[in-house]
Amino acid sequence: MNGRTNLKTWLVTSVFFLAIGCATALGDVFHVDSDASPGGDGNSWATALKYLQDALAVATIGDEIWVAQGTYNPDRGVGITPGDREATFQLINSVTIKGGYAGFGEPDPNARDIELYETILSGDLDGDDGEDFANYSENSYHVVTSSGTNRTAVLNGFTITAGNADGAKPHNYGGGLYNEKNSSSTLSNCTFIGNFARDLGGGMYNRYESSPALNNCMFSRNLARRGGGMYIEGISNPVLTNCAFSENSTYGYGGGAGICNRDGARTTLTNCTFRGNSSAKYGGGMWNFYSMPTLTNCVFYGNSASDDGGGMRNYRSYPTLTNCTFSGNSSGDKGGGIHNWRPNSNGRPKLANCIIWGNSDKGGVDQSAQIQNEGGSTCVIDYCCIQGWTGSLGGTGNIGNNPLFLDPDNDEPNKKDYHLLPNSLCIDAGDNTAVPADTSDLDGDGDTVEPTPWDIDGRPRFIDDPCTADSGNGTAPIVDMGAYEANYIEVEMKFTPQALNLGSKGKWVKAHFVLPEGFSVEDVNTNTPAVIALLGIESDHINVFINDELVEIKAAFSRSDFCGSATSNDGTEVIVIGLLNSGQNFYGTDTIRIIDKSLEYVAVLAAHWLEADCGKPDWCNDADLDQSSVVNFVDFALFDGCCIEVIEK
Repeated sequence: MNGRTNLKTWLVTSVFFLAIGCATALGDVFHVDSDASPGGDGNSWATALKYLQDALAVATIGDEIWVAQGTYNPDRGVGITPGDREATFQLINSVTIKGGYAGFGEPDPNARDIELYETILSGDLDGDDGEDFANYSENSYHVVTSSGTNRTAVLNGFTITAGNADGAKPHNYGGGLYNEKNSSSTLSNCTFIGNFARDLGGGMYNRYESSPALNNCMFSRNLARRGGGMYIEGISNPVLTNCAFSENSTYGYGGGAGICNRDGARTTLTNCTFRGNSSAKYGGGMWNFYSMPTLTNCVFYGNSASDDGGGMRNYRSYPTLTNCTFSGNSSGDKGGGIHNWRPNSNGRPKLANCIIWGNSDKGGVDQSAQIQNEGGSTCVIDYCCIQGWTGSLGGTGNIGNNPLFLDPDNDEPNKKDYHLLPNSLCIDAGDNTAVPADTSDLDGDGDTVEPTPWDIDGRPRFIDDPCTADSGNGTAPIVDMGAYEANYIEVEMKFTPQALNLGSKGKWVKAHFVLPEGFSVEDVNTNTPAVIALLGIESDHINVFINDELVEIKAAFSRSDFCGSATSNDGTEVIVIGLLNSGQNFYGTDTIRIIDKSLEYVAVLAAHWLEADCGKPDWCNDADLDQSSVVNFVDFALFDGCCIEVIEK
C-alpha cells in the first residue's frame, strides 16, 4: 500500500469517526431506572423511564441510554405484551446502552460501578427461576438481539441472564444474545450467565457473517447442545479481548462447551481464559469444526470433554495458537489438552510459545495426552513446552521440562496460578518472530523487539529477565513460553522468627525483603498478597518502610496456614514472591521446616485440663493458649498441633 493510499484511508476513517463523535456529542441521554414511576420522559434521573424498552423505542443516532441498577425484562414497555417470549432488547446502530448507574435516590445518581450497581437484563418474565434452569419454560427466547448492526451498536456494563431458546428455529439459538446474520455490535463489561439454547449458543449465537467485538466479557454457566458459552458460524470474525468462559456446558452429542467455531469461522481471541467448561462430547474449552481461529495469550485449565479434546478439539481446522497455556484439562478418551482429527487442505494447527502441561486422557499424562493427532492430522509446533515431549511431533525449540507454575494445584479453581516461577526454563525460551505482528510495533517505528506486545496480565512481552543467562549480554530480550511473561528481580529475604511454637503466642510468620537502591516505598504494591510459591500460602498483609535508606518489606503470613503443609524433614527451599506497582515481581528464597508436635501438645493440654490460676511465667506449661488463666475447651479449639522452624541459609 503506497503513502497516498494510506493518507486517503486515514482521511476517510478520520471523517467517519469524527462524524460518530459529533453525533454522540450532540445526541440525547435517556435515563432508565426500574424504581421510577411510569410516565417519565427519561431526560433526567428524577424523570427516568421505568422500562428500557421505552428508551430503545425513542433513541436515535448518537443517543446514549443510561440504565440504573436493577432488573429489566424485555416484555415490559409501551406496546409490548407482558409475557411475550419473543420480546427482546434490540441493539441499535449508533446508540450506546450503558448499565451500572446508581440511579435516582442515590447520593450521586450518575455514579457508575457495574459491580456495585449491577444492572440485569433478564429473560425471567415471571420472576420464578430456580437453580439449574428450573422454571425457565416462560422465559424469553432471546434476552438481547442484534440484527444488521455494526460496531456502533454498543452494550456496556450489563448482566444478561435467564434466556431460554427452546423454541422452533430461530428461537432455538442464542438464549442470552442472538446475533442475526451480518450483525456486529460492540459489547463491553458484560456477563452472560445462566442462559440456555436447545441447539446452538446458550450465552451467544453468531449467525453467518456476524463479527461482534467483545471486551472484558464473561460467559458462565450457560448451556446448549453446541457452544454452551458461544456459538460462531460461517464467515464470522468476532474479536474477543480479555474475555472469560467458565463452567459452561453442552449436552447430548454436543461440543464446544466454552466456544464452538464452525464452518469458516475466523474468531480472534486475545487474553482470554477458559476454565471449568464441560462438554458432553468434544472440546471442553473449544471445538473448532472447519474453522481457523487465532488465539494469543489464552489460558485453558480445568476443562473436560467426555470424548476427545478436554481443552480444545480441532476437526479439519487449523487454529493458530501463540503464547497459550493448557493445563489441568481432561478427556474421557483422547487428547486431554488438544485433539486434532483429520487434516484441512488449507493448513494445519500451529502452536508457538505455548505450554501444554498437566493434561490427561484415558491413557494418562504422556505426550499424546497433551496433543493427540489422529486421522492423518499433523500440526506445527515450535518453541513449546509439552509434557512427555519425545520429539516425534517435530518442530524447533521445543522442551519437555516442568514449566514450574506458581500454584497450579490450588483447591480453589479461581486461585490456580499459571505464572512461571523465576527458575522456570520456559522463561526467555520462546520465539519473538511468532508474536503477532499487529501487536509487536504499536508505535510504528519498525522496532519489533521493543516492549509493546502485552501478555495476559498487560505486562510487556519483550523484557530482559534478570534471572536468565541472556541478561545484560547485549542481545535482544526473548519472549517467554505461555500466557504470562515473567519479570523478576531477586532480592535478599529471610523468615522470622527463627522458631515458632504454640507457646510463643506468635500469630505471624514474616518474610523480610530488602530492595536494592533506587526503589521507593511507593514502588511496592501492598494490595496484592505476597505468595509462598510451593505452599500456595498468601500473606495477610504487607508493610513497607525505609531502613538504612533502603526499602524494607515485611509480608506477614498466618502461622496456622503452615500447618499441614508438605515439606521435607530436612527442610524445603521455598520462593516468596511479591509485586511492584510497575508490574515487576520481586522474590527471595529461604528454607523452612514444619514439624508436627501434635502428641506432645495433646499431652500437655490433657495434663492441665480445666486447671485454673494459670499465669506467667509458664501459663500452665504453655497449655493456656489464650492466656485466660484457665485451661479449657477454648485452648483445645485453638490448638493446631504444629510449629515452624526456619533454617538459616
